[in-house]
Amino acid sequence: DDGHRLSWSDLESGRYELLPDADVVIIDRVTYAGNVGSVLRHMPVFGAQVIFLTHSTHDPSSPYPSYPRKFVKEAMRVSMARHYEEFSSKLCVLESGGVDEVSKLLAFLKERGFKLLALENVEAFEDINSASATASSSPGVSGVAVEVAAKPVPHHSIYEEGSILRDVSTPMAFIFGGEVGGIPPALLATCDAGGYIPSRVGGNPRASQLTADCDQQSYKNFWSTEGNARTLSGEQMEGTVQDDDASSEIASRPFLRTHSCNVSVAACVVLSERFRLKLLHEPRPAEQPASARGAGDPKSSEYQVLLWYKYSKIRERSVFRDDQEKLCQTLNLSGRLRVAEDGLNGCLGGSRGNLEKYVACFSHDADDHNMKTYGCSFAETDFKWGGLDPSRGSEEEQRLKGLSVRLCLLATSGSVQIYRI
Repeated sequence: DDGHRLSWSDLESGRYELLPDADVVIIDRVTYAGNVGSVLRHMPVFGAQVIFLTHSTHDPSSPYPSYPRKFVKEAMRVSMARHYEEFSSKLCVLESGGVDEVSKLLAFLKERGFKLLALENVEAFEDINSASATASSSPGVSGVAVEVAAKPVPHHSIYEEGSILRDVSTPMAFIFGGEVGGIPPALLATCDAGGYIPSRVGGNPRASQLTADCDQQSYKNFWSTEGNARTLSGEQMEGTVQDDDASSEIASRPFLRTHSCNVSVAACVVLSERFRLKLLHEPRPAEQPASARGAGDPKSSEYQVLLWYKYSKIRERSVFRDDQEKLCQTLNLSGRLRVAEDGLNGCLGGSRGNLEKYVACFSHDADDHNMKTYGCSFAETDFKWGGLDPSRGSEEEQRLKGLSVRLCLLATSGSVQIYRI
């Protein structure tokens, strides 16, 4: 799993540099490792590069890390990252914890051109903005707390025109709170903007999930001085909860702070919408007439793509993998082939003639050799042929790049790859 882990020191020292055109995800105070693993598993599909785990309420002086090793191992297990060489997204755990460490991360990302988008329920933004309109300085409030209280947070649905999610030219840091409590109000106010996922609970598209025990009092107890006095600076915020009309109005209605969705679902919804917006801004090749495309006939192009999978127990998997790699190199084929414990999964591209030579190695005529050498028969393998579509670009753009022949656990599960054929 170490190949998919990223340390904070690597980022600070410059040994690892974030890509300038890919987004990151931050989850603060997450409690369920499965949620982290689920988000990490889908990040390569939507082009996100790193998921950061922070813990703003963890005591930095504690001898224990913010997230124990067992938690991290379970998150990596759920992500299935270790099974796939092409898995590009990474996990970075900020182990010391505390609000100062979270603030340091946010400042680090801002310096590198990232915009900070906090994802919360709409009530969270409405309430922090109501408080900022009536906040006043007092001797008992820390300087950071006064700055936070005085700054409103612009917010939109992630589907609205005004959302900064639509700025596809700028990398984004998507910030989520954990399963309970949401994002700390002080951290909310440091973000460039807020976003929420609209829902239809009770017929109100701005409503949150109706969780009975997530009300105003539980949230107030979690973040106020009666609870653990959690603030951006780590100091107590004395007198920051004002007994004015705004705070009374807030307390008079249900205060639903959790995401409308499970945090892993919410993160994937946001990443999916972001990916969709990026696709809309990609240049599309000019459409060509059907006559120029060969009327859709796969054999009209010399270059072909071959797809297949075959469930079969291969006795000598390592030998088979080595032989397949040599065969593909000899026939000048590109693409990928997974030699799993339960069978094969392949997608190869090359000339029609060379692909037919490859298929012949799986025919009934090759059964004797395959049974003797690998302990199995591939005669019933169902190969699917595909051609090129000139409307999607040139042949060179559509060709499969490189060759990867690997051993893995499962033949038909794992990260998603899209091939235009």
